Amino acid sequence: MVLLQFASAAGAIALAVSLVFLFRGIYSLITGKCSLRGYKTEGKQGRIAGLILVGQFIVGIAIYAALFEANSWGSSARSISERITAGIIELIIFSLAILVGYIAARAIAKAGTEN
Repeated sequence: MVLLQFASAAGAIALAVSLVFLFRGIYSLITGKCSLRGYKTEGKQGRIAGLILVGQFIVGIAIYAALFEANSWGSSARSISERITAGIIELIIFSLAILVGYIAARAIAKAGTEN
């Protein structure tokens, strides 16, 4: 039961972090300014970095939704092991989406800083 709680909480935290980056991306798209770990860029490159931050959430949700439907995780008769698996998969998918999106957006912000 503790593993189920941990898996659910970890997946929820990854989803929340992904949402934070989604809102930062929307802000960057609107203003054209993006700042990631000391690298700041404005204009077109800032909007591209923002688009990548928005895209990481969309890709994460799409992959998780496809797996959710394919594995019938939404059925009411789920076993504990299926719910643990769903939480761990959610954690992995959103962690990878955040990592790839952040690295790509940071590289764009870094390139914009150097120009």
